[in-house]
Amino acid sequence: MKLSIAKGELLKNTLKIILIGIITTISRIIGQFLIPAGEQSILEPSAFAISGTMPLAFTIYGISRIR
Repeated sequence: MKLSIAKGELLKNTLKIILIGIITTISRIIGQFLIPAGEQSILEPSAFAISGTMPLAFTIYGISRIR
């Protein structure tokens, strides 16, 4: 059985997936800003948390996972 998908349909589906990934990443960034900063007694904060680049780090990670 051979599946045949038109180029336009493949492009449309690919763009949908990329758009959903971007929207999800933006939603995650907004959600992270809404979480109040708290004290951690077990683990030390990461370098990203200390420098304030945690949202940027998660954005890059999220985009790099899209394939």
